[in-house]
Amino acid sequence: MYDYLLKNGFVVDGTGAPWFYADVAVKDGRIAEICRNIPASSADRVIDVRGHVVAPGFFDMHAHSEMVYFSFPRAEAKIMQGVTTEFNCQCGSSCFPLRGLAVRQVRRRVGGDFQVDWTDLEGYARRLEAQGVSINSATQVGFGTVRIGVMGYENRAPTRDELDEMKAMVADGMEQGAFGMSTGLMYTPQNFAETDEIIELAKVVARYGGVHTSHDRRRGFQKDPRGGRAFLVPCTDTLIEGVRECIRIGEEAGIPTVWSHAKVPGKQNWGRNLARVLQEIEDARRRGVDVRIDQYPWTSRGADGPNGVQPPNWAEEGGTERYVERLKDPQTRKRIRADIESRREEDWEDVLILSVRKEENKDLAGKTLAEAAKVRGKDPMDLAFDLTIEGERFTATAFSMSEEDVQTIIKHPLTMVSTDGVAGADQEGHPRSYGSYPRILRKYVREERILTLEEAVRKMTSASAAHLGIWDRGILRPGMWADITVFDPLNVKELATYTDPNEYPVGIPYVFVNGKLTVENGVHTGALAGRVLRHAFHRQ
Repeated sequence: MYDYLLKNGFVVDGTGAPWFYADVAVKDGRIAEICRNIPASSADRVIDVRGHVVAPGFFDMHAHSEMVYFSFPRAEAKIMQGVTTEFNCQCGSSCFPLRGLAVRQVRRRVGGDFQVDWTDLEGYARRLEAQGVSINSATQVGFGTVRIGVMGYENRAPTRDELDEMKAMVADGMEQGAFGMSTGLMYTPQNFAETDEIIELAKVVARYGGVHTSHDRRRGFQKDPRGGRAFLVPCTDTLIEGVRECIRIGEEAGIPTVWSHAKVPGKQNWGRNLARVLQEIEDARRRGVDVRIDQYPWTSRGADGPNGVQPPNWAEEGGTERYVERLKDPQTRKRIRADIESRREEDWEDVLILSVRKEENKDLAGKTLAEAAKVRGKDPMDLAFDLTIEGERFTATAFSMSEEDVQTIIKHPLTMVSTDGVAGADQEGHPRSYGSYPRILRKYVREERILTLEEAVRKMTSASAAHLGIWDRGILRPGMWADITVFDPLNVKELATYTDPNEYPVGIPYVFVNGKLTVENGVHTGALAGRVLRHAFHRQ
């Protein structure tokens, strides 16, 4: 007897092939059979999905949920929109390997009385699986976590011994089942590293068949006190150089690489650089570099830096405490301001404050940074600086991308779908955590028709699974793990907004994870059937 039988569905199998009518049977956590007219008597539970699409569970190719699971094990934000697997530890930040300042950094991310009692992937996986989680998680080593653990926030090149230590930490993570290494070279202290340093660590990942994901540098080494480096010029029109660095890492390390949460921020860049960037990626693939793209379908991004202002690299050396000290010095503050003004990507009117931590600043939530500055009678940058000194840390979003560029990226055949969000209540207040996948199915498939249904599902499923080398998920075939999402193609849509970001979508009545019914009639069943996935090398 089958455990479940999904009858009368439109099967979109994840390969990009046209849909077909079929029944899908599930037994012992896997897909047992796919064909027409499977007898209802052959299953313990029959679910009529007539008029609905039966698809593989969606992959989120860029997520930040690795620590969020401990507070939100049911992962409602993702599972309710059909996501059954997340690729976590992005932008160079991971929950392993932990040593030195990296331990404190991870503890700070969780907060409260939560005890971080592991240092490596094995320990993390044991802790999470003992608790239980509703979706699958693939992980990677965070370059920033490794560098902080070995070098702290120092702005210099590593010594030979330090580089060897970092290589050993990366190798250990890969041997324990990590899928690759992520970099966030826009962020301190990762932006203190030169490309050659990244390549040396990426070569270690390549030996284990892993991948590299890149939050592109873009702001580079501008006005760097170390001198002698001209990777990027000190302006905002530097997107192409950042993507070139991503390609170079992949090419010289011999490793698949991804331009993560691809975007073209800054009005001065709209419609200008994207065609060149995509051409660079296509040219790289022609010469054998496995470059791909992931993207979330929104025109706003998380506002970078403390309180919506991204400091120059030199100002963050030594960490947050040193940055605050520099802001308190009038001359240094003046210099920081000048550097920021020289490369600001959006107007203050385009930075929306979503939430604040301190009660005395609650009146600023829901206002743009420009509006909040008027309320306080200050210049917008001075407001951001002063709040940082006071220990406030508000979350904000910047409306810095054009819809035309978003559509160009999402249509590209190399693009995979992501959220850049978390699996629990999104404290940042961006609707991408709750609504990215239904938004694509509503906006870009049903309404604007820039993607076919089959191509959209491929981007959400098998494209990601193949990139990561996860060969038993991402496609509906007998023998594959039964990660399945059932949705109504005529009514699926996101409800999350910037004012109500933690709203579940509609039109996704059933989701299975490893054969367990986790969403039933649009309600979470409480099932915790997810797993920490391991790279194939770990199983050899």
